[in-house]
Amino acid sequence: MDFFNFDISLWGLQKSPLVCAYIPSDTKYIQADARRVPFKEGSFDICLFRNPNWTDDFSGEPLPVVKEMIRVLKNGGFIWMTFFKENELFLAVETLKKFPKMEILVAEKNPFGEIRVGDSSSLGDSYILIARKCDK
Repeated sequence: MDFFNFDISLWGLQKSPLVCAYIPSDTKYIQADARRVPFKEGSFDICLFRNPNWTDDFSGEPLPVVKEMIRVLKNGGFIWMTFFKENELFLAVETLKKFPKMEILVAEKNPFGEIRVGDSSSLGDSYILIARKCDK
């Protein structure tokens, strides 16, 4: 299985392994804008997007990012997103509803508990969204 980590900034790519202990050691790091990733249509089984801040990072507009995730996702593939803010979750849900091929499976407070950094500091509640690309 291949893993790719995208970030528009070199700084973001450099800090990823430090804050994400679950990133596989053979992950390929690519500096790219999430609105235009360098992969062909239907390349991925799963697209994971951790804690997007639609307001600050994408001028309050998730549509171009979500559209690109759907483009590179295989039919039957999954989008998995986590959020720190409930309003960011709602914005992603409303955006995904614009795509008939996307079936929202889960959109709720994260049942796995609060997000933690390292061994101690808590970032509080988090929210999760899981959707599947169908052949509708």
